[in-house]
Amino acid sequence: MKKIVFDFGGVLFHWKPSRLMQRELPRRATDEASGARWAEAVFRGYGGDWGEFDRGTLE
Repeated sequence: MKKIVFDFGGVLFHWKPSRLMQRELPRRATDEASGARWAEAVFRGYGGDWGEFDRGTLE
């Protein structure tokens, strides 16, 4: 076996990125909507090397 893929969200813990942002950035993510915007920027708003890394084309 060369690779193992872990699916943590919804399996090992309840994954709510917007709530995480509200907890960790209380002055900036003051409600569900702003928490969702921060979560989008932090967890999905990336490109370049991060995108390549996620596709498995960069080590």
